[in-house]
Amino acid sequence: MLPNEPLRAGDQTQDDNKMSIRVLLADDHTIVRTGLRLLIEAAGDMQVVGEVENGRQAVEYAARFRPQVVVMDLMISTCTIPPD
Repeated sequence: MLPNEPLRAGDQTQDDNKMSIRVLLADDHTIVRTGLRLLIEAAGDMQVVGEVENGRQAVEYAARFRPQVVVMDLMISTCTIPPD
C-alpha cells in the first residue's frame, strides 16, 4: 500500500493489535479535510481511509472502503445521485 492510499475493507492497520475506527472524510474544502484528518489521526484510535470532495465520490468510497464513520459536509457539492 502506498502512502496516502485509502485502506480497503479488511486491510490491516499499522498496529495489528489495536482496533482502529475507519473514517471517511467528505468535504469540498481541502483545508477542512486536512484539518479533520490531523485531528482524527492525532486521536490514535481512528484512521482516515479516504477523502472525497463531492457527494458522488462519498457514496462510491463508502461502498468500496466500508468506513465505520463518515464525516460529511451537509452542503457538499454533487450530493444528489439520480436513480438508475
